[in-house]
Amino acid sequence: MDITEQIDSLVKKAKRIVTRENRRLLINLYAEGLKNKLTEADFAIKKLQLLTGRSDKLETHTMEEDKIEDQRYFYSDAFWAFLYSSLDVLAQLANQALKIGLPENKTDFKKLNGKLQSNEHKDSEVAKIFLKCRRGYAFRRLDKYRNCALHRRHVYFSESFVGGSGSPGYTATGEMQRAVHYLCDDPYVTKPSVKQKIEIPGSMKKMRQEIVNYIVHILVVIEPVK
Repeated sequence: MDITEQIDSLVKKAKRIVTRENRRLLINLYAEGLKNKLTEADFAIKKLQLLTGRSDKLETHTMEEDKIEDQRYFYSDAFWAFLYSSLDVLAQLANQALKIGLPENKTDFKKLNGKLQSNEHKDSEVAKIFLKCRRGYAFRRLDKYRNCALHRRHVYFSESFVGGSGSPGYTATGEMQRAVHYLCDDPYVTKPSVKQKIEIPGSMKKMRQEIVNYIVHILVVIEPVK
């Protein structure tokens, strides 16, 4: 099953098992929200893919057109925001399906994970996968990039050029130059480096897949309660 089918499968199980209509409605609401957040993250990646190899230094554009750099920042920020939000919506979904009891306005991925590690669910598969995701490399990087982008500043990325020779946009060999962009290794430092060569948008595709794998695994093991 793909992610959409897995979400729908959980909704169907909840419809059969959950007795309270309000909880069934909330489960359906958050299931659709989870689909939407993942779709929006994928849309951001698609836009970043279309920007691959492009640079304001290699192209001219009119005053009405957005700068390529601005677009790259915008869609990068959008990707981290929506992918992270998908985990918060997953937490809302799990909170309702498992009848954890956290208030909606106090439920997010980190808080639900903490709750699962300290109640009767702490030895369950759901709690183990939440914790594994929380401690995982993909989430830790997502958490940093998203926090920096939304609450601090643009996440730094480097720009270099490959192919051709001569000035940007004009080559002696006739081979077109293209731009290569790397995310900084740590968005929190004041002098960011790109030693790890975390390429845009390839690294984001990998991050997205790792997070989605955790989400699917969680959806599989959730057994709705009455």
